[in-house]
Amino acid sequence: MEDHRSSFLAIVPRLTNGLFQAAFRRKATRNFLRGVLAEAKFYAGRIREVSEPPFTQQSFVASYARAIGARSVFEFGTGSGANAMAIARECPDCSVWTLDVPEEIELNFEEARHRLSVEVRPDLQWGLKRGRLISGEPAERIHQLREDSGAFDAERYAGQFDLVYVDASHAYSAVKSDTDKAFTLVKPTGTIIWDDYIWPGVWLYLNDLSAARPDLELKLVKEANKVLLRVSPDSPAGASIK
Repeated sequence: MEDHRSSFLAIVPRLTNGLFQAAFRRKATRNFLRGVLAEAKFYAGRIREVSEPPFTQQSFVASYARAIGARSVFEFGTGSGANAMAIARECPDCSVWTLDVPEEIELNFEEARHRLSVEVRPDLQWGLKRGRLISGEPAERIHQLREDSGAFDAERYAGQFDLVYVDASHAYSAVKSDTDKAFTLVKPTGTIIWDDYIWPGVWLYLNDLSAARPDLELKLVKEANKVLLRVSPDSPAGASIK
C-alpha cells in the first residue's frame, strides 16, 4: 500500500501542472489572470490616479468633450461607432473624425494581420462591421476614415483637434504608433485620452511613456479605466518614446 501511495504522490506535481496548463489555455482563465496582473500594474506604474466625476465607460469621453467645449474630436478605433455617436449627440457643435481598418479587411483578422503595418489583436471587433451604429443626424458630423492607422498621415490634420481618443488595437506597438500621431493631431492646449488601461499593451506603453517623459502629467481615472493628458504648449508635437 505504501508503494501505491508513493507512486501516486510522485505523479501529483505532473498531474497538477498538466491541469493548470489546460486551464490556462481557456479564455476565461487567461482573462482572469490578465485582470489580476493588470490590477497590480495600476499601483506599480508611475501614473498618478485622480478622481473625476462618476462618468460611465460609455459616457466618459462624450461628457468630457462637452465639459471642455470640444469642437473637434479625433478617435483611433471606431468599433461599433457608439462612442462617436455619443460624442456627436452630447456636443451638437462638434465634428468627430474616427479612424478604423479598411472595409475590405474588417471581417477578416488573418488578412488584417498580414496587411496592416501595426500589430492587431484577434479579440477586438473582428467579424463585426465598423461604424454600424452611426446613423441619423449625428452621422452628418461624423467623418469615418478607413485606412491603416500605422500608415495614416497625421500631418494632414496637424494641431486641429481639441480631443484625441486612442482606442484602437491594444498591442504595445499600435498604442505607441497611435500616440505618436495623437501628439501631432491634438491642439497645443488639447487633451489626449487613452482607453482600456487595464489591457497589458496599453498600461505597459503608458507606464513606459510616463517614465520616459516625466514632463507629461498623465493621470489615471481608474473608475473609467482611462488615462488623461492635458497637453501644454511645452509638449513637443509628436513627442512620445524614441
